[in-house]
Amino acid sequence: MRRLVHGAEHLPCNASGVTVLVRVNLDRGCGEEVPWSTRMPPPRPHHGPHPHHHGPHHHLPLSSSAVSALIRPSRIEALLAPWIPDAEERAFVVRCIVGEGPIHHRGASYTLICLLGLLLEALGPGEGPPRASESLPVPLRLPPHLARDDDHDYPLSLPLAPLTRLAPKGSPELAALVDCLTDGPPHHALANAAMVSLLDALFARAERAGAGRAGAGAEPASAGTEPA
Repeated sequence: MRRLVHGAEHLPCNASGVTVLVRVNLDRGCGEEVPWSTRMPPPRPHHGPHPHHHGPHHHLPLSSSAVSALIRPSRIEALLAPWIPDAEERAFVVRCIVGEGPIHHRGASYTLICLLGLLLEALGPGEGPPRASESLPVPLRLPPHLARDDDHDYPLSLPLAPLTRLAPKGSPELAALVDCLTDGPPHHALANAAMVSLLDALFARAERAGAGRAGAGAEPASAGTEPA
C-alpha cells in the first residue's frame, strides 16, 4: 500500500530546488522522493504545431499603472446611476469595485461591467428606472480605511430575479448562490451585485422584446391583404 504525503504548510524541495512529495512505502517503512510534476494533470494531446506560435510563449504581466490607466470610474458610475441615484453613494461603490483589491481584479470587474453595459445599450433604451423586484442587501465588509460607522449594508443590493432562473425561490440552492455572490471583500461582492443588476435589466429588456414580437405576430392581417 502506498500513500503520497506532504507537509501541511510547505512542500519539501530536493537539492536541485525541485518541489517533491515523499512517497512512503508502509510495508518497508521508508520513503522516496517523487517530483511534484507526477501529481500534475497529464499534458493535453499534441495535434501538431500551431501555425501562429513561433517559439515558447512567455506571458509578461502588465504593470499596475498600465491596468489603472484603462479604468475609467466615471463609466461605471454612469451605468450604476439607475440603481444608486445618490452621487456620493455611487462614487463610494465604484471606488470599492475599481479602486480596491488586487489590480487584476479591478481590471476584470471593469471589463465585465462595461461589456454588460454595452450589451444593455445595444438592446435600446430602457423604459424608466429598473423594474421593482425582490433583492437582498449586500452586507458591509470593509477594510478599516473605508469603514463607515453608520452603515451595515452596501448601497447596492443584489436582485434575485436573475438567480431564480438557476434555482427556485426560497431553496437552499438559491441561498447558496446569494452567499457565493455576496461573501468576500467589497471588490468581489459589489462587482457581483453590479453585474447581476445589469443582467436583471438585460433579462427585462429581452422579455419586453420577446413580448413585443409575440404581440406583433398575433396582430390580424390588414384589410385588403391575403394570407400567404
